[in-house]
Formats: sequence, C-alpha cells, structure tokens
Amino acid sequence: MATKEKKAIVFESCEYRLHGHYPKSIQKTLLEIANNVDPHWSPDHYGSGDSISRFESELSQLLGMEAALFFPSGTMAQQIALRYWSDQTGNPNIGMHMSCHLEVHEEMGYRILHGLNGFPVGTLNQSLSIQDLDSISEKIGSIVVELPQRHSGGALPSWEELCNLSRWAQQRNIVLHLDGARLWETSAYYKQPYSKICSLFDSVYISFYKGLGAVGGAALLGSTRMIKKARVWQRRHGGNLVHLFPLYISAWQGLKVRLPRMEAYFKKAQEIHKIIGLQSEMETVQSEAQSNMMHLTFSRSKQAVEEAMYQVAVETGIFVGSSVWDREIADQPVFELYVGDGALDLSRDQITLAIESLNNKLKNS
Repeated sequence: MATKEKKAIVFESCEYRLHGHYPKSIQKTLLEIANNVDPHWSPDHYGSGDSISRFESELSQLLGMEAALFFPSGTMAQQIALRYWSDQTGNPNIGMHMSCHLEVHEEMGYRILHGLNGFPVGTLNQSLSIQDLDSISEKIGSIVVELPQRHSGGALPSWEELCNLSRWAQQRNIVLHLDGARLWETSAYYKQPYSKICSLFDSVYISFYKGLGAVGGAALLGSTRMIKKARVWQRRHGGNLVHLFPLYISAWQGLKVRLPRMEAYFKKAQEIHKIIGLQSEMETVQSEAQSNMMHLTFSRSKQAVEEAMYQVAVETGIFVGSSVWDREIADQPVFELYVGDGALDLSRDQITLAIESLNNKLKNS
C-alpha cells in the first residue's frame, strides 16, 4: 500500500479532476491576485478604504441588502450576527439544524463568547423545516438556515418551503439568518437571483473560499444599522486587520471568474449524479442533485474507498477524491464531491470511466 506522501504526490499530479478546482501554488495564487487588481488602488487600512468599500458595495447590490461588511472569518461573522440579533430581540435562543456549523465546528464559540443558546433540531439528511422548529419548547429569537445544508449532502428545501419558512418566522417576529457559506451554489437550483433568495432573510453570511476558490474571507450583510454595530463587534473580535486586501481582492476575483460558472457546475453535477445512481457500491445521500456539491456513501470501509480512489488516480489520471470523512454526527462515513472547474473539463465518457473504475475496485476489494 502506498504511503500517505506518495498518494499526495499522485493526487497533486493528476491531469484531470472530478472533484473540486485545480490546485494552485502560493506563487501562482499571488500572481493571479496581483494581475487582477487595479494598479492604482491603495491598500485598505483597518477595514477602510476605497477598494474594500467598493467591494462591499458591490456585494450589497448583488445580494439586495442595504450594507455589507467584509470579514477574515465566517465563524466571526456569524457569531457577531447572532449576538447582534440577541441584543436587538432580548432573546438569546437560536433555532438551528442539528448539523449547524456553529454547533458542530466552532467549539461552542457562540455559547461561550456570547452567551447564546442553541437548540439543534431536525434530521441529519433533511433540510430544516417548520415542523422541526415547532418542536422547540423554548421561545426562540432567531433561526439559522444553512443553504445548502452541507452535512445533509447539499440538501435544499424547495422554493415554496423556503418562502413558507420565511413567512412563518415573520409572523412570529423571529429573526431569520442565512448561513450562506455555499449560497453561490443555490441559484441554479432555485432558478432565482441571489437578491430574491436573500430577500427572505434578515441577515446573510457568505463565504468566498469554498465554491469561489478565494484565499479566504467572508462577508456579513444586513441593514445599515446592523452593519454599523457589526463593525464594533468586529473590532472587539480583532477582525479588522490592518490590511485585508489579499483576501478581498482574491474574493472579488472569485466572484468575477467562478460565479458565472455556477449554473454549468450544477448541470455537470446533475450528470454526475445520474452516473453514480447506476453504480452498485456507492450511492448519493440525496435522491437528486440540488447543488453542485453532493455526499456519497459506500458499501466498503473508509480505508478501502481511499485506497480505491488512489488506484483510480494512478490508472486513469483522474482525481476522484482523496479522503472520506468519519463524522461524529453520522453513523457512516461519507465522501464530499464538489463539482467545479475540474469536472467541467471532463467528458461524460471520462466521468463514467472514473466512477465505474472506483465502483469496480470497491466491488473487488
């Protein structure tokens, strides 16, 4: 069996990639940032300056929100958003899906740093519903809705369900906050502009390093009043670094380059989903592709799947993936397949070859 180091070299050198975007060196990343910025722009200074203000204005226009604030971290942005809403409503109780990032991946920061109370509900592979929220016995002041739900294999509620959830919250004076870490992947499924999706929410968080492939960074969007308060909390968190321009210029570049490709990613994901559905040793968590990200489960062990992925890379030159998750919140490991730039360059025959090769190796393992 190949060593971890040898596998990494093979995966890095694959000419074709079913999963994700193409890897880039630090040098290439920095050169792309430098080559895609106006040479006359000056660096921002503690979150202020013409270039970062222009970017934030473009974000607020794109998403149809009054104002936007760039953050170095999405974790920081969301905790600040929910702290703001707790202060405004006088209610620290938050309804959320059981797989919510704040609950699963942030070491309970929202509880420890801000004194907020989370009420995780729902079923792992289903999107958050009104019925789930109705099951919370405490009065809640805000709700976090993740679109799409990552740990649910990219699950999205229907457009009608989402609109009903928004009305349900409004009728009860409950704040609706969007965890839009992967918001960019939703428009193609809903066939709605981002501004219409965001209009259902009181505040919105977005990420730039995931589907858009930026170096990092996030943004919080909401009312002008909210963003003014969020700037104060950003300072308290140490989030207004002396210079943020490497992050927001990279994020800006990601918006320009990859946002127009999202519909193509989604169509390719639908094609891939159908091919996976014909296999015997794997299946998708969701019965249809709802975004260009999907989760796969397998009939074999995590180790067997990872070894099969390596063998497929060696024999076909196609990077299907390299690692399978063991999740504490689920009974079985999963593989997250993100359909990005790499998959767009693959023909249907190449995709079929890679997936069938993986399936056959698992069958014979």
